[in-house]
Amino acid sequence: MLHDEHLSPLQKLSIAYAPVETRPWLSAVYGFDGRLGEIALGSLEPIFAQMKFAWWREFMAKPASQWPVGDPIIQALAGFAEDPAILQQLRGHVDCWDSIHDQLLDDNAKLAQTMAERGRGLLTLSLGKDVNTASDSQMLQSIMMWSLWDGAVRCSDGERRKMFWDAGRSMALQSRKIRLPRRYRHISIQYRIARYELIGDQIERPVHRPGTAWRLLFHGLTGV
Repeated sequence: MLHDEHLSPLQKLSIAYAPVETRPWLSAVYGFDGRLGEIALGSLEPIFAQMKFAWWREFMAKPASQWPVGDPIIQALAGFAEDPAILQQLRGHVDCWDSIHDQLLDDNAKLAQTMAERGRGLLTLSLGKDVNTASDSQMLQSIMMWSLWDGAVRCSDGERRKMFWDAGRSMALQSRKIRLPRRYRHISIQYRIARYELIGDQIERPVHRPGTAWRLLFHGLTGV
C-alpha cells in the first residue's frame, strides 16, 4: 500500500472507509491518477508533459514484470497489472489524461466532457472485480461530478479551471443528492465534498477546512 505522501488528505480519508481488502488497490489507483493529473494539469511545458505520457505508455506496453523499479506508484500498480484486463484499463487511463492535456492546449470545447469521462475510467479501475457496478447511473453521476470538481481544484489555468467548475456545478444543481451503498462509502465521501463545494460556488475557498473534515467524517460513519 502506498505511503501517505503519495495521496491527498481526501483520498486517505476515503480509502479509510473502503473495504479493507480493496485498500491497497485503491491507494495504487488514486496515486496513479494523481500522478497523471499532475502532468496534465500542472505547469510543465507541453513538450515535457507529452514526453512523460509517452514514457508511461512505453513501459505499460510491456508485461508488469518488466516495468521500472524504484517508483512507489509504479510498483504498487505492478502487483495487480499481471491481469490483462487491469493492464488495458491502466493504459486507457493514461490515454484519457493525455487527451485532457491535448485539449487544454487546443482550447477544445469537449474538455469538460473528457474530464468527466476520466471519472468513469477511474471508477472502472477502482472497482476492480466489481466492475459491473460501474454501469450504475448514480455511481457514474457521482464520480463524474467529483472528477470535474477535482479537475477544477487542481488545474493551474484559471479559464480551464472555471470551465471544469461550471460543468460540475451544473451537474450538482440539476441532480438530487445521491446515497450509495455502504460498500462504496469511499466513493460517496468524494462525491459529497464535490457536491457541497460546487453548490456553495466558492471556487477559491480552501478545500481542507475543519468544518469540511467533520462533515466528511460524519458522513463516513453514518452515511448521512
